[in-house]
Amino acid sequence: MHFACAGGVVSTHLVHGEYDKAKEVARTYKEIFGDDLYLEIQNHNMDVEKQILENMPKIAKELGIKLVATNDCHYIEADHAIAHNILFAAR
Repeated sequence: MHFACAGGVVSTHLVHGEYDKAKEVARTYKEIFGDDLYLEIQNHNMDVEKQILENMPKIAKELGIKLVATNDCHYIEADHAIAHNILFAAR
């Protein structure tokens, strides 16, 4: 299950302007995971993140879900980029 970034199960609905659907999905996962659920925001100054940054905190507050700010990190060492790119090419 993909929860993170703009492609996440909640975020993707916000990106497409579907606030109610995003909230519905978040509510479903809240019922499943209870207090062990976090909603994520990231700010890389990308247009795709604008709706998420505006609306994810609202959903978190309305549903009582914790909100966490993260940053994309796909690998730590520069030479790990090769393996990372192979992984994505294999999809």
